[in-house]
Amino acid sequence: MKLVVYDALPNKNFDTYDSFLVQLIIYVQSDQITLAPQSILIDFEMAAYKAFLKNFPMANIKGCQFHFGQNIWRQIKKKGLVSCSKGVEARRQIANILSLLLLPRQEIQTTFCDIIEELSGISSRFLKLTDYILRTYIDHAVFPPSFWNVFDLIGIQPRTNNHELEESTMVRVEQEQAQQRTTRRRKVKTVINENRLLQAKQEYLDGILDLASYQKRLRILSYRYIHVFDANEQDDLDYRTKDN
Repeated sequence: MKLVVYDALPNKNFDTYDSFLVQLIIYVQSDQITLAPQSILIDFEMAAYKAFLKNFPMANIKGCQFHFGQNIWRQIKKKGLVSCSKGVEARRQIANILSLLLLPRQEIQTTFCDIIEELSGISSRFLKLTDYILRTYIDHAVFPPSFWNVFDLIGIQPRTNNHELEESTMVRVEQEQAQQRTTRRRKVKTVINENRLLQAKQEYLDGILDLASYQKRLRILSYRYIHVFDANEQDDLDYRTKDN
């Protein structure tokens, strides 16, 4: 059985997240339960990240793959780049950006430099996007690669906490391992995509695929994210309670 806790928090401030986590820890301790998660998957909110880090310093805290892609697409819209992103090569490079999460961490810098060169060749307007990504996710970043890169997690645990995408099985690995069975029936396509990704990773590690060939495999999955983002006008930040 999976335990789920819901709380309608009034805002997304650090003090609010911290207070919630402290109260949760105290509450379960009354039942002789100690919260000591090995891994935590969260959205790209610095306040949430700091709160979880403070209360669970030994946990491996990672950013959600879906929300990374959503943040990138949100910036494409904010910077007026949607029309520039329709072409085949532009889509390929955006897919490469979304695939950065699935690359070995040591390949991120070089790969992103190549992406900058390709996108700037399509339109100099893309430099607004690549500058944002550089300072937010890569170079002395707000969210460093250690937080969002999930190459080591491929085939090990879920990489997204979003319930709308196929990868979002929300199956807790520790629970599955303890019970020696899956705790939730997964879609066939989800399993197929996970197996393809795991196979691509293994073939890359074995030297069967070079980096370019591995990226090509990753783009197939990233195109699906782009399709989802492009087809939906709203994202998470659009669902807010209206002030009375």
